[in-house]
Amino acid sequence: MQPDAQSEIIARSVAEIIAAVKERGDAALIEFTQRWDKVALRPETLRVPVEKIQAAGLESEFARAFQKAAERIRKFHAEVKPRSITVEDAEGARLGIRWTPLQAVGLYIPGGKASYPSTLAMTAIPAQIAGVERIAVVSPPGPGGEVSPQVLLAAKVLGLDEIYRVGGAHAVAALAFGTASIPKVDKIFGPGNAFVAEAKKQLYGTVGIDLLAGPSEVVVYADHTARPEWVAADLMAQAEHDEATRATLLASSPAVLAAVQKAIAERIDQEPRREVIRKSFERNGAFLVATTPAEAARRINAIAPEHLSLQVSDPWGFLPLVRHAGAIFLGGDSPVAMGDYYAGPNHVLPTGGTARFASCLSVEDFMKRSNLCQTSAAFVREHGRNVETLAEGENLPAHRASIAARRAGEGKSGPRPGFDLVEAYRLVEEEGEVKLNQNESPWDVPEDIKDEILSAMRRASWNRYHQKLPDELRRSIARSAGLEPGRVFVGNGSNLVLQWIFEAFAGPGRKVLCPAPSFSLYRMWGRLCDAEVEEFRLVEGSGVIEYPAAEIARKIRELRPALTVLCLPNNPTGSEMPQRDLLAVLEAAEAAGGWVLVDEAYREFSEPEFDRTALARSGRRIFLLRTYSKALAAAGLRIGYLLAPAEAAEAMAKIVPPFHVSLFNAVAGKVIWDRWEVFQERLERLKRERQRLEAGLSRIPGVKPFRTWSNFFLVRVPDSEKLLQRLGQRGILVRRVEKDPLIASCLRINVGAPEENDRLLEAVRAIVAGE
Repeated sequence: MQPDAQSEIIARSVAEIIAAVKERGDAALIEFTQRWDKVALRPETLRVPVEKIQAAGLESEFARAFQKAAERIRKFHAEVKPRSITVEDAEGARLGIRWTPLQAVGLYIPGGKASYPSTLAMTAIPAQIAGVERIAVVSPPGPGGEVSPQVLLAAKVLGLDEIYRVGGAHAVAALAFGTASIPKVDKIFGPGNAFVAEAKKQLYGTVGIDLLAGPSEVVVYADHTARPEWVAADLMAQAEHDEATRATLLASSPAVLAAVQKAIAERIDQEPRREVIRKSFERNGAFLVATTPAEAARRINAIAPEHLSLQVSDPWGFLPLVRHAGAIFLGGDSPVAMGDYYAGPNHVLPTGGTARFASCLSVEDFMKRSNLCQTSAAFVREHGRNVETLAEGENLPAHRASIAARRAGEGKSGPRPGFDLVEAYRLVEEEGEVKLNQNESPWDVPEDIKDEILSAMRRASWNRYHQKLPDELRRSIARSAGLEPGRVFVGNGSNLVLQWIFEAFAGPGRKVLCPAPSFSLYRMWGRLCDAEVEEFRLVEGSGVIEYPAAEIARKIRELRPALTVLCLPNNPTGSEMPQRDLLAVLEAAEAAGGWVLVDEAYREFSEPEFDRTALARSGRRIFLLRTYSKALAAAGLRIGYLLAPAEAAEAMAKIVPPFHVSLFNAVAGKVIWDRWEVFQERLERLKRERQRLEAGLSRIPGVKPFRTWSNFFLVRVPDSEKLLQRLGQRGILVRRVEKDPLIASCLRINVGAPEENDRLLEAVRAIVAGE
């Protein structure tokens, strides 16, 4: 049958399969799996149980080798992850590219003639590094109705648990449209047979695809320095994939060609897949002589191969002549199979000559980029007329009018440029019987302490400026921290002190590096100060969301921010940072000429090993920002304070106004500080409640509290929106955290009084159980 006729038959067949899956969903998947894989499935058995994945053993030699390979692949792809950038030109326009992860991807892992756990690693790892929220895997079932055990082992190592026993064109259609059992995805990755490739082709637009993979290809360019047996081994290694593999040898002389052919003849009978290799060579092999590097390069660029092996005396010298290739292996000591499995770069590559315009798979394929553009009123005034002229030339009057409307306001005053791009910090104003949504203390300041504060207020002179009283409070705090009073700053709320720091140490032309997800005020103050705000991402570990110290230090070295912000314990994740990691970040910041600000709003709930007070005494370039709002039960008073190095204290004194602390706060703050032992006892009670609440939440099916060092939990739940609403209906308020992909399915729950925690646990158990 002619190739065009065969392609037409495949196209018609795939179109019918796609239509059936779109119309009948799971029923069509079950029918096609029975017909072609001879496996009987039901809707509830389409997905591989998590228990089966977790049962995969990790003690075999294969498992250990796979784990090492995965580590190398992850390390390489983390290094090449694209970074969002912004630039500001000489005319004040701030422009950039913002990279964000895809939300849901499907990975097609072939079965049949071979098992491909390496393909799972090469597709899943860059997706994870990109930050993809959902990764669904489809793979055809084997004769026993199960997905390859090697693929299941790979899934366990990689932390994947959404795997379906379905392959072929119908699996691709299921990922594209979604069925009752398989939710749809945004983009599909992974190679397959001609039917899979055709399905991806027909469904492009309904869903994104990586590339249209064809048969495997290799070109080996070998000269007199090449070892014939190595060249033969690399050619056969690719040929064993399939009879359709295209293996090409470009030999620098007839003698080299003859030597390689002799080596193949001597080795081929020893190969278990020798019949596949022979058919591949007979049908699609090419053994050619290219006597000059220029001729070899011309042939290579015409083929644009998936794999190119340069087994010549100077591969790096030849490399500039290569324009088109998916992956290039330089030198005889660089076997193609090393790249297929272990070296680190991706083995999902363009085939069929598409390397002329397509690239190897990488982290960026699992991300999207958005343009960023911020121009000022001055920029519009300066250049707006040019844009109006261009819009008029294209006969688009509304485009012109959108510029003219802004120029019409020239000369009018208003907020400075950039304010309209900042989202205001919004308060949570809900009220409920059980209020666990604000990270507050569950107990008010004791009545006897309130009476002492009011008595001291009556003795104070309200008609005089009161510098003496705030100074007394500063001296008390400084004495506790072992600092000179001049290195302590007190303000009406830690947010005010935070503003001072950003005003003094950030600003136009400077960078601020902040955690994400974290407290939104950092981004807000950075932007309001006209600083360039960059972020580093927290990462999910085993039962905890972590600060990636090495990545933060790398970003500091790359961006050289004036200010790096850490929130420890972090809001909203409750994460801490080991002292050695903090020191590594601090050293990177100091080497870059910057400062580290640690927001310690929840420090009292953490453990002694995380006490950073000694760093404030050391003279290092670090600020410690603290508050009365949490442990000291004084959220309503708005008292915050800062421990700062001497050189920073001198700078801060220039922007800290006199008498900025109210008389009441100065008095109340001193009284509360002197009664610290009352609040220390409460802290111990809250820590015990935190432990009890964590244990109780952990026992509820589908509910996962992350390890916390604060007075709240970040809790992953099956349906956060539903649980939030149902708890609210029962008079229990918790917090839906920002829609960051890392914590999108989570709620933040404050540790309350024992009776509040009991009521919460009872309600969550009932709601999750469907009561």
